[in-house]
Amino acid sequence: MNGYSEIKFLFRLQFLLSKKNPVIVLLAIFLLVIISLVSASGVILHSAIIDSFERSGNPNTIIVSSASANSETESFIVQADINKLKADLSSAGTLEHLQFEPQVLLSSSLDIEGGVIYLGLRGIEADSSSYKNDVVITDGKMFRPGRNEVIVGESIANKYPEFSVGNTVKLAKKDWEITGTFSMNGDIRENEFVGDLVQIQFRYDSNDVVSTIRLRGNNVNLSRAMEVINNKDSNLSAENEKAFFIKQSQSIASIIIKLQIIISILIIPAALTGLISIQKIHIRSLISELKLLYWIGFLTKRIKLSMFLQTIVIAFLSALIACLPIALYVKGKSIEIDLGLQTTYIQFSPDHYSFLILFGISIGLSVISQIFTPMNQLLTRDK
Repeated sequence: MNGYSEIKFLFRLQFLLSKKNPVIVLLAIFLLVIISLVSASGVILHSAIIDSFERSGNPNTIIVSSASANSETESFIVQADINKLKADLSSAGTLEHLQFEPQVLLSSSLDIEGGVIYLGLRGIEADSSSYKNDVVITDGKMFRPGRNEVIVGESIANKYPEFSVGNTVKLAKKDWEITGTFSMNGDIRENEFVGDLVQIQFRYDSNDVVSTIRLRGNNVNLSRAMEVINNKDSNLSAENEKAFFIKQSQSIASIIIKLQIIISILIIPAALTGLISIQKIHIRSLISELKLLYWIGFLTKRIKLSMFLQTIVIAFLSALIACLPIALYVKGKSIEIDLGLQTTYIQFSPDHYSFLILFGISIGLSVISQIFTPMNQLLTRDK
């Protein structure tokens, strides 16, 4: 037989011989599935969080907040700052070319399913172009100005049946009627209730305070506005709305990456030790057959290559098995993320990259374990 035929024959023989002790193969598959899932979980979660925040915000909008705020719920802009901002933008010749939209965002605690969650109540102007352009009403209708009415984002409406159209919800100790649900194409603001700005300010006695101001216009006027706002004497700060939301995700994402590194450092060496032990047991269980092949003239390197190919196939099969629970049970599910004064639900939507990570981990661990398995000694021992 030529080299290719020998390897093919040995490869098929390896699988036939594996039936002699299938528990060993099943144990290797089980270990690879568990390690792959644990190792890839952080990557999948990190990807879901980054993806959710990257879908948030409008690149053609500036968000203005108080200079010391880390989030919208921590931002408070008083009327004096609003008047000064308008005056500064007017002096710069940009105010008349920008859409000026104040918004308020309150955090409200709700007792849901035996626990407490914190959801945002956002107030927008009745004619806000931000929500006219970005929000799609998927059920019911838009809230009416001057009424105790709100619309609710699909992200939480789908999760909690009590937030359905027609129901009343108590937000920050006030009752609001839900008139509709809305979608923002996966924007994290789908985790909020939205109502009339003036009505919210009136009911919560905050007529002279807003959380943020949205400015919309062309790039030239937006750039000029940012220069005016971000000067050293300003109590306000301005940045691109999309960049603002992405920055919010970075602290959470960095924590997940650090945790994943720690977990990997702890489990991967143990996993490799386990896989190497399984490889040794597998070889010892077949030692008579393997030595017979060696003695009748099959080269050691071809026997090793056939076993290496078997390892790759087992790793590939393990990765496929690991993909099943993600595709069937994880995809489309959401996880609760605490953003301080707000609870956000991040939906898992694993992409091709996430599944490639699973295959890479499974195959990589298998290859490394095969490399560190002392097969030459096992085959030539007691020759």
